[in-house]
Formats: sequence, structure tokens, C-alpha cells
Amino acid sequence: MKYSQLRRGLSPEDAAAYVGSKELLRQFERAKWLKPFVRGNRLTRFDIRDLDGCIDRLKAGEILSNGSNSVPIRRTLS
Repeated sequence: MKYSQLRRGLSPEDAAAYVGSKELLRQFERAKWLKPFVRGNRLTRFDIRDLDGCIDRLKAGEILSNGSNSVPIRRTLS
């Protein structure tokens, strides 16, 4: 990864690849663990340190919760 990418932040596509999937990136945002910063009117970027923090929280065993309430997001097989 280039230094200029780290300094300016990662695009949503690059951030999704960094954490593993687009769905996981969306879950981080919904749980309010991650907040993108916007440059200009619509250039969305994610700080790599924030992404690392989210990954560390997940590895530590924290459960992703929906941002509107504290009910954990759990997937069930049907």
C-alpha cells in the first residue's frame, strides 16, 4: 500500500478489501465503530487506524451491534 493512500485515507472499496468484505465494513459503520471522513462534497475516505481499531475490537471478542439499539447482530441459519 502506498504512503499517499495511507495519508489520504482509503476509498470504500479499498477499505472493504482491507477488512475482508463490504458487508463487514457496513456492519462497522452501523455499529458506529467506524465513521468515514468526507473530503469535498462526496469523496468518502476511511482512516486506516480506525479500520485497525475495528478489527482489534472484533478480535478481542466484542459483538457488533446495530447502531439504533444494543441488540447484537446475529446470523441464524434457516
